[in-house]
Amino acid sequence: MFPVRTTARFDVNIRRITQNLYFSGIEDPDQGLKTSLVAALVNVRTFPEAYPRTGKARRRFVFEFRSIPHVVLYAFDGELVVLHDIHFARSAQTAHWLSE
Repeated sequence: MFPVRTTARFDVNIRRITQNLYFSGIEDPDQGLKTSLVAALVNVRTFPEAYPRTGKARRRFVFEFRSIPHVVLYAFDGELVVLHDIHFARSAQTAHWLSE
């Protein structure tokens, strides 16, 4: 994967967007699920050029289930992401949602 060059102002805006996605609606379980889905895909949607298509998307996801309740780790194109959500972690539809 190649690096994406950005300006300082662009980095600040992306940080604010990411903070809003991660911390809005955490107390509401339904909103927390939507927030987790959006936060998991924010990098792919923001920087589509940084994630070139290499076939089907589901082949790029690697899931690692740990003993910590309600936590799932997955690697996407070498980037490790941790999801903390009671409804999202260990879900049978997780791979389906992330591969869309």
